[in-house]
Amino acid sequence: MESGSSLTIRRVPLDALHQDAANARIHDERNLGVIKGSLA
Repeated sequence: MESGSSLTIRRVPLDALHQDAANARIHDERNLGVIKGSLA
């Protein structure tokens, strides 16, 4: 991010959010369990 730039916070309804089909981070249940354990 460039110095002096700013972020804008927007409030949107939850049903306006959608998954990005190009997002490669899809995990199976086993992998999600490992991730949750590492965060705990």
